[in-house]
Amino acid sequence: MALLRCRACGRYTLSPTCPACGGPTARPGPARYSPEDRYGRYRRALKHAPARASGGGAAAEAAGTGQEQEQEHEEGAQ
Repeated sequence: MALLRCRACGRYTLSPTCPACGGPTARPGPARYSPEDRYGRYRRALKHAPARASGGGAAAEAAGTGQEQEQEHEEGAQ
């Protein structure tokens, strides 16, 4: 049985719902480290991937968009 934390009020409990406010609970800490981590490669790739949200910020502006690069490539080939 694991210790759970309420997402709404922050109280700790062993039940799947908070006895104080009735909110949902979740495990409070990160998963344990394992050298046989099956999904570590994907987590690291997401951590180091450029932002894909609209607006993108400075990283997206510096990298340029894929459509612009495709158009430049097509113009150079003709």
